[in-house]
Amino acid sequence: MNRTIVMILVLLVLALGGGLAWQYSRTTALKAELAGLRQAQQAASESSEALRAAQAELESLRLQAEELPRLRRDSQELIRLRNEVRQLRDSKGEFQQHLDAAGEENEQLRAIAQQLRQLAAENEQLRTQLYQAENPSAPPATTSTKNLCARNLRQLDTAIQQWALENQKTATDTVTSEDLMPYLPAGMPTCPAGGQYTLSTVRAGPKCSIDGHALVR
Repeated sequence: MNRTIVMILVLLVLALGGGLAWQYSRTTALKAELAGLRQAQQAASESSEALRAAQAELESLRLQAEELPRLRRDSQELIRLRNEVRQLRDSKGEFQQHLDAAGEENEQLRAIAQQLRQLAAENEQLRTQLYQAENPSAPPATTSTKNLCARNLRQLDTAIQQWALENQKTATDTVTSEDLMPYLPAGMPTCPAGGQYTLSTVRAGPKCSIDGHALVR
């Protein structure tokens, strides 16, 4: 009897040891399988990250490819604008040269016109002096003095028109003798009959105080 019990106990111990061994083996296998699953999950996560990075890079390359034609157009437009700027600079330089040349020619014309006005004024003065020397007792109302006075008035009117043109004056602007001095190198002319010249507006022109002495335009 005791022997039987011992055998049963031995069998139970063996069975329990076998069960424990199987349980340990199963646990070890499950742990290994769990570790493998974790590694697989990590690998899958890494693969997913790599896939997303690759997709992002592909999207960037796609956008760059779509942007390339516009960049080419912009580059061509930039080259065209640079050429236009260079042409404008060249044209500006040529225009400035023409402008400088025109300014020099204008100054020369001004100088010539100034000399002509001076010669005309000196001629009128000589005519007046010659007439007064030849006719010291001539009355003021003679035809010669009227003609000489009319020439003086025309000279003054020419100076007024030149002053108005160069200074952008209108017909109603008032002119003074000081305004005309740059245009009268020989000075203000005087009436050969002793009359007084007066100035008012550009349109009215100069006037002489002696009756019959008038500007004829």
